[in-house]
Amino acid sequence: MAAEKDTVNKGIRDGQPKSMKQVTIQHLEKAGHFGIRWQYRVPPEISPADLLVSDFWRGVHKNFRAGSIVECLANDRFFAELLIQDCGAAHCVMFPLRVVELTPAHQPEADLPEGYSISFVGPDLLWGVFRGSERVQSGFANKTAAREWLTMPGRVASQA
Repeated sequence: MAAEKDTVNKGIRDGQPKSMKQVTIQHLEKAGHFGIRWQYRVPPEISPADLLVSDFWRGVHKNFRAGSIVECLANDRFFAELLIQDCGAAHCVMFPLRVVELTPAHQPEADLPEGYSISFVGPDLLWGVFRGSERVQSGFANKTAAREWLTMPGRVASQA
């Protein structure tokens, strides 16, 4: 009778029914409390293949734990979603869940002042203006608003 209590479903294996045990609440964790979702803004010199090199993540291994996800965005180049399989002091094993090549969604930024760029920062900070790798301003609803702010007369001179 106790064996029937554990049976949720009967599978077929070699023509014979197989008992399957039920999952209990002790085996489940809320996804929001188990793994953490990280975001990494990928610099231009980093490729998707670089993200899979174990040593690449050595500097942040203390923050990672197996089961967490790292979202990697290289503006107008690619988006990668990586599962952290294992992480220790000398390694971090990443598994690519998806890697998508992106096509440019806008015109070249030739009309921006030299050294400046506009990039999507994330869902909280939205679009931002950068001077090199330094974020100058963020919180713009779209790229057009960021471009208008940056190209206002006298704006670049006041940021230098």
